[in-house]
Amino acid sequence: MSDPHPSQIKIRVPETMTRRTREGHEIVFRQTDSPIASLGYPGEIWSIEYRRSGVAFPVAEAWVFVSPQWTYLGFLFVVEGCRRQGIGTAVFEAIKQRWPNAEFDAVTEAGKAFVNRLAESA
Repeated sequence: MSDPHPSQIKIRVPETMTRRTREGHEIVFRQTDSPIASLGYPGEIWSIEYRRSGVAFPVAEAWVFVSPQWTYLGFLFVVEGCRRQGIGTAVFEAIKQRWPNAEFDAVTEAGKAFVNRLAESA
């Protein structure tokens, strides 16, 4: 069996989308190139990054697992020196805007406090 001709090879280009915050920073939605299967459902992983202007690395990142049956916010992390500045809330709100039915829960004490603050402001 011979290798396929290059014109027959299909390359999947992951989707990327960027939103600007009011402060001029970026929230980048990046579909990873690795599909997942979780709880028996096919799906995909999205990485969501908060990129602050002038900083070489994301100051927050979240992973969202998306399948036809469910959408789940797997984790949300904000760099310690950038916490309590509205960055986690901005990422969370962008995720809920993109996937309104996304489910989530908190497993750390900081995460539980964050979820409680979100519930109070709703």
